[in-house]
Amino acid sequence: MAQEKLTKQQEQASQSLVSYVLGLRKLNDSVDTEIPEDNIEEIMDNPEQYALDYIEATFAKFLPKYMEAYKLGDKFAKELLEV
Repeated sequence: MAQEKLTKQQEQASQSLVSYVLGLRKLNDSVDTEIPEDNIEEIMDNPEQYALDYIEATFAKFLPKYMEAYKLGDKFAKELLEV
């Protein structure tokens, strides 16, 4: 009986993991980064600022994806706690 119950728990955990991974894969597949084609002279004038601006813009662009990934992870963790 205990072995059978453990197997059901393992099956539920496996299903939760598969669902989580598929959700992350879907999110990752929808992320398409682009390298901007900017004036090289402007970049060379202040490469650190250019990099910071690029990172900030990219982060802001994909913030909804980060939030969705966080929610997927939170849901996965809660499902495992229920098992």
